[in-house]
Amino acid sequence: MSLVYVGVFPQLPLPGKGAQIERAIAEIAVALSALTVKHVVVAAAAELLPPPESQGAESAKWPALPTLAPLAPAAGGAIGLLAAALRQAGWQGRIHVTAAPAEGRESLGRAIGSALNDDAEVCALLACGRLAPKLDGEGSEAVSGKRMADLVLQGIKRDTLLLRGLPAHLLAGQNIYNALLVALGTREGAPRLLAYEVLAGTGYLAAEIYRSSPVAGFARACLTHFLTGRPVDEPPVPGEPVLHEPAACFVTLKKEGDLRGCIGTVSPARGNLAAEIKHNAVAAATQDPRFWPVTADELPLISISVDVLGPMEKIDAPDALDPFEYGVVVRCRGKSGLLLPRLEGIEDARQQIDIARQKAGIWPEETIEMWRFQAKRYHE
Repeated sequence: MSLVYVGVFPQLPLPGKGAQIERAIAEIAVALSALTVKHVVVAAAAELLPPPESQGAESAKWPALPTLAPLAPAAGGAIGLLAAALRQAGWQGRIHVTAAPAEGRESLGRAIGSALNDDAEVCALLACGRLAPKLDGEGSEAVSGKRMADLVLQGIKRDTLLLRGLPAHLLAGQNIYNALLVALGTREGAPRLLAYEVLAGTGYLAAEIYRSSPVAGFARACLTHFLTGRPVDEPPVPGEPVLHEPAACFVTLKKEGDLRGCIGTVSPARGNLAAEIKHNAVAAATQDPRFWPVTADELPLISISVDVLGPMEKIDAPDALDPFEYGVVVRCRGKSGLLLPRLEGIEDARQQIDIARQKAGIWPEETIEMWRFQAKRYHE
């Protein structure tokens, strides 16, 4: 897959030191370099884009996306400063720009994601902008701005559904929202806030929305070998240290966004994570009783993620749970059910426990024991 990174980049210049943001910029640049990214598409409000004369004269790299234009090396403004900051931090590559529209933002994101994913060179997308100004005031504009900032931060930290359909009165003064929705439309990922600072009354943030991982890529290689009749032990294990350590994991398959299979282990059952992934990737495709077995023809339509589970911690009450941070295991009379953290549509601990009960076949009136765990999710 050629689209390997999606992030949020703060609008430059910063009105102050912004030490946290500067470190986050460097972290993004390091990620782009480590992933050997050659092309970065920047989605931003039209007001931030350089004038046409500062955009490259050569034909666009992606003809099917006429809104994308290459950035001239000497371009100024916010996007020129973004390019300069990335290069100063060590990344070398080409920048392309597109205006983030007020309508059809996630549709544009999906189109960009598809085009970049099919490209022969490694690509990334960055949303660029700032959150609402006057966050240090007390008037109605400041109240709306703080509410907007809080929803965006909670959406990145906990549930991206919070970012959809924000009311218009919260969007005044900011220019990141449309670009952020474009970014969210490109690929499903595990969003992570890198930094947030209020500088001169305006919010600036940096975040990682999606990052390709060889952990999930290894799961695809194993599954592809199995479904095409080749030995599942044939794919070489990547050098990621986590793959060579004992760990439990769940492998999740989605077909065009819908669940297609999910199988895993609560505790390590094999020598290392790589062996767990080999087994669980094949099991998710062939042994999940909710679905017919996956066929080789479906592989191009399937996305794969791997959740690596941390240690289990016994708990006594639902208030020790947070479905955005912890998964849960419930047990009763030899039956058990598990639910991973950060699942779409799971909003509170009671709902999380009820679904885990249902998966285990445990009646609502039966007494259960509960454990919580954290998990790190890897995407292709």
